[in-house]
Amino acid sequence: MRSLVRMGLFALSIALLSGSVASADECSGEPANRLIRLTQIIGPLIVTNHLLGGQNIVATAESCVFDPQTRRFTFDLHVLWDGRFAWWNHYEILAEVRSNWEADAVKFVIVSGNDAVRNLEFWGNILNVSLDALNKGR
Repeated sequence: MRSLVRMGLFALSIALLSGSVASADECSGEPANRLIRLTQIIGPLIVTNHLLGGQNIVATAESCVFDPQTRRFTFDLHVLWDGRFAWWNHYEILAEVRSNWEADAVKFVIVSGNDAVRNLEFWGNILNVSLDALNKGR
């Protein structure tokens, strides 16, 4: 009798563990639809607010983990865009993103970027240093 109870508890714990893992690692159904909207919001925000802007911005999620208890997403975001003024410049980044459902608590890290992005970051830093120096001189 005790062995049956132990086997039942063991089977129940395995079922509970496998159920919680499966529900926390898939973006399907409603979370998948929300993820599409998040990419449309977050991709342009990264380009506009952190990479000097651009046009023809296309953002797609490469992978996704959704935690239904906290309603938080973790996903890889692939963003392509053309230059803001020099439309012939083509930029590309891959970022790791963490966001809540509403996209009002977004954190991201740019993991990689093409050569054009590295040049953009260099010139953006030069511009920021120059603007800081000008503002301090006022």
